[in-house]
Formats: sequence, structure tokens, C-alpha cells
Amino acid sequence: MTYIFLNIQQQLALQMELEMQKKEKERLEELQRTQEQLEKEMRTSVESMPKSEDTFYSEEGFLDTSKTLAEISDRYGAPNLTRVEELDESMFSDVALNIDQDLQDQ
Repeated sequence: MTYIFLNIQQQLALQMELEMQKKEKERLEELQRTQEQLEKEMRTSVESMPKSEDTFYSEEGFLDTSKTLAEISDRYGAPNLTRVEELDESMFSDVALNIDQDLQDQ
């Protein structure tokens, strides 16, 4: 009698474990479907977004970096970032020294 009781108890425990595994599997499948749906919506959203006017892509799909900021923006006074102007900093330090001397003389 004790053996039969243990056997029934083991069967019930096994059945409960199988039900829990089935519920967990269903939950994971639902999460997977939700994730796939979100990814699909993201792709659709990105594809439907208009490309920015300030970003130009070549025919190969890569960013076209041959244009300057002024050419891209068509705005008055937009800087041309492809050129760098070097300044003689020694000239500025001489001016600063002259100002200090003028202030001391007053």
C-alpha cells in the first residue's frame, strides 16, 4: 500500500513538473513572437523614415563625405570644415603683454 501511494505521489509530482515545463515553453514562445514582432516594427519604422536632408548617401549606400558642410547645408556663412587656418599665437601674446603694460602705466 505504501508503494502504491509513493508511486501515485511521484506520478503527480512528475505531472506537475511537466505542466510547469509546458507553461514555461509557452511563455518563452510568446516572448519570442513578441520580440520578432517588435523587430519587424522597428525595421518597418526605420525603412519608412525619410532620410535626413543633411545626410547624403552615395549609390553604394555609404555616407558621401566629398561635400563640405557649406555645400550640404546651403546656409549663408556655413563654415567650410575641410580647411584649417593656422594662427600665429605669438602675436596674441605680444598684444596681451602690451595691454598689461598699458594698465600698469595708468
